[in-house]
Amino acid sequence: MFVDYHVHTYLCKHASGRPEEYVKAAIRSGISEIGFSDH
Repeated sequence: MFVDYHVHTYLCKHASGRPEEYVKAAIRSGISEIGFSDH
């Protein structure tokens, strides 16, 4: 099982991706769980 619990989005200015883009990329990459950690 592959997971990533430290994903940033454009909302915190640490990345440029939108949450839905990260979900689609995770599915394509075989990642079964992601956690957004904007701060």
